[in-house]
Amino acid sequence: MITGILFSGLSIIKIYSIPIPGSWQGYHGVEFSVSRTLYDFKTVAIIENNLADNIPEAVIKEFKKDGLNEAVRYIRVHATNKETCPDWHVGAGEK
Repeated sequence: MITGILFSGLSIIKIYSIPIPGSWQGYHGVEFSVSRTLYDFKTVAIIENNLADNIPEAVIKEFKKDGLNEAVRYIRVHATNKETCPDWHVGAGEK
């Protein structure tokens, strides 16, 4: 049985990503969904990654949704990748 605490005033959801320069690692975007039950999720934000693919140094990328006022028990984070490697990558065009 899965149990959780009911958060009556959830106002912010955020996660962090640290893309590594020169590698093909990172998210295309993230989707935040919330639910009071384990089954009926409501999407509260879809956030696209606005960082360049070939950044020269490691940075911390924050994916954040604020201004919420949700009573939730479960939070689901779905991250998507960019499907194929970019032209500058050694594996250009591959998955």
